Amino acid sequence: MNTINNESATKKSKTQICSALMRLLKTKPYRKISVSQICSCAGISRTTFYKNFDSLDAVVLYKLTLIEKDYNKQYSADDDIRVHFVDLYTLIRKSRDFDLLFVKSICCIFLKSRSETAIFVI
Repeated sequence: MNTINNESATKKSKTQICSALMRLLKTKPYRKISVSQICSCAGISRTTFYKNFDSLDAVVLYKLTLIEKDYNKQYSADDDIRVHFVDLYTLIRKSRDFDLLFVKSICCIFLKSRSETAIFVI
């Protein structure tokens, strides 16, 4: 039962942190947002932040992963790849979160794949 409570608390904290980041991105660029501002906006301590994430970049990567998982739930491996491209383009155009995270505010995101780290500079 304790594990379930810990998982629930972790999920809640991550949700609060992501929501705070999204709120702050509406008013300021990513480079101007600090961990302290996220914590204040989320109503959590810095200790809670660092229990869940190593950095602000880790929050962005987590949020983008959630967006990707939501997108991938719609498709099976047998679907026509052309449909994926059209829908991905539509998602990018319509997703305010994606727009805030990736297109307008992020200057440098570190995305880790299984074998290497890629750096995207926008």
